[in-house]
Amino acid sequence: MIKLIAIDVDGTLLNSKHELSLENKKSIQWAEENGITIALASGRPLNGLFDVFKQLELDASKHYLIGFNGAVVAKASDYSVIFERTIELDLAKSILRHVSQFPLTPILSRKTELIVQDENGYNVHGEANANQMSLVVVDDLANYIDYQPNKILISGEPTLIDQYREAIQAPFIGLVDFVKSAPFYLEIIVKDTNKGSSLDYLAQSLSLTKNAVMAIGDNYNDLSMIEYAECGVAMGQADDFIKSKAQFISLSNDENGVAYAIQNVIQKQ
Repeated sequence: MIKLIAIDVDGTLLNSKHELSLENKKSIQWAEENGITIALASGRPLNGLFDVFKQLELDASKHYLIGFNGAVVAKASDYSVIFERTIELDLAKSILRHVSQFPLTPILSRKTELIVQDENGYNVHGEANANQMSLVVVDDLANYIDYQPNKILISGEPTLIDQYREAIQAPFIGLVDFVKSAPFYLEIIVKDTNKGSSLDYLAQSLSLTKNAVMAIGDNYNDLSMIEYAECGVAMGQADDFIKSKAQFISLSNDENGVAYAIQNVIQKQ
């Protein structure tokens, strides 16, 4: 029986207009009423999950937030961090120096701040607005950074992300992990850290096995948790490869796919 549902946010819980549908909201509230724990699991920084979670109108004391593609797990009640992994400072500086040679935009997050060198870089303002973060512009990210980041985000035109991905990754293979969370985003996170590993940590902390877990997502950064969960759900618009790894194929995020999965898998148990 499912006791924990991990739900991706962008492309899954929210529709293509970045809105939460009433049907998705009601189905998640039904899950809570039936003793199921909810974990929003996103590539977003924690700050970008707070408002989305509030819109669900749940009892925050029962639920969790997984941010930065698994690098942080926090309680939804007070946002206190119960699990965290960060990139070592010297390694982060090396990555930022390397990335600076490509026509792409590296982005750092720190609490409520989004830190960039180019405020006109690809989707910089969109990322700041979506996560309700203030924009900080600095001359040189590698010289500026004095903390260990949870992740380094690289944004750019999808064709450029694909063109330069191998060259960006090459010096750091085996040191960090690279994952595409959108056609225009390449994310750099701690080695062997992903939504699946953090979902496993959360499940164990709740004395649950993966047999009690459902995970719902649409993109490649969701693949680890879809494969981990007893019931991995791929959204209707997901790539065929992601669908091939899921136990259930739902409707798209513009068709209330989260609600459809809950109704057709859990409510029918």
